[in-house]
Amino acid sequence: MEEAANEIKRLKGLYQQSDQRSGASRHLEWRPEAVMAEQNRDEKIAMADANARPVSGGLSGYALSVLLVALSTSLTLLLRDYTFRTPLFLPAILLSTWFGGTGPGLLAVLLSTLSINFFILEPRFAFAFSFRDFVHLVVFLFTALLISSWSAGRRRAESALKRARDDLEKKVEERTADLSRSNEQLLLEIAERTRSESGLREKASLLNLTHDTVFVRDMNDVITYWNRGAEERYGWSSEEAVGRVSHQLTQTSFPKPLPQIQAELLETGRWEGELVHTRRDGTSVMVASRWALQRDEANKPVAILETNNDITERKQAEENLRHSEAFLAEGQRISHTGRWSWNVSNGKVA
Repeated sequence: MEEAANEIKRLKGLYQQSDQRSGASRHLEWRPEAVMAEQNRDEKIAMADANARPVSGGLSGYALSVLLVALSTSLTLLLRDYTFRTPLFLPAILLSTWFGGTGPGLLAVLLSTLSINFFILEPRFAFAFSFRDFVHLVVFLFTALLISSWSAGRRRAESALKRARDDLEKKVEERTADLSRSNEQLLLEIAERTRSESGLREKASLLNLTHDTVFVRDMNDVITYWNRGAEERYGWSSEEAVGRVSHQLTQTSFPKPLPQIQAELLETGRWEGELVHTRRDGTSVMVASRWALQRDEANKPVAILETNNDITERKQAEENLRHSEAFLAEGQRISHTGRWSWNVSNGKVA
């Protein structure tokens, strides 16, 4: 009994270790289908357990008891001059209980007692005995019941151990199969991620070929990608820029409040305008900025792609032109002179 209990504890420990390994390697969710499958499996195990138990009332068990007692009686009669009167009946009781169950075992005890009284004790072939024989029968009956009880308990323990072992082996196989499926799914996800990262690296290498400033930031304006054009334009390397808030890094000056720009971006998915940035060396640069919003499969905004073209020289030329026109207009006003133009194609003077 103790060995069976220790074996059950050992198998439970192995199952718990397997269950822990399976739980650490994957994150499986219980679904209604999984619950139904678990219930069906438990029902099948219960049916198998019921079939595995010896049926005490089965005809084969009782027939075995009668056969074994008859064999013990015959051998005792044949060997009565060389053996004691009762020892050969004890194996018959033990085997009847082991293979037949409690009912056949008790039947073997009863038949053995009657056989000893009828065939072995004096007067033979009659159910009569002396006080001395009565004590002998009581001792035999007690011993037989003790052996029958021990055999039945041992049989139940072995049956329980077998059922527990089979159940745990099935559970370990199921956990192993789940772990294998999880590993296969993980390998597929790793392969898919590797392909995605390879594609992203190729696209990033293409973005590094352009001279325009291109960088990507998340919805908190933290830079996640900084191309070579941005490095050359602003002076910060990719390692220095990634992880920084873009507007703080470049000290951006906006044409209108940032919340309004962000609201327009979320509504339309894009925004265009002119911004003033500050380079690493402290100089200012005016850019024509274009923002594009990226959304995931659930239509949730996840990132912003920003491209900037340097328009500082163009703005400076436009500013110089305005100054020149203003200076010319002021000179004409002071000198009381005018201006005229001649259209060569039609010869008209304006």
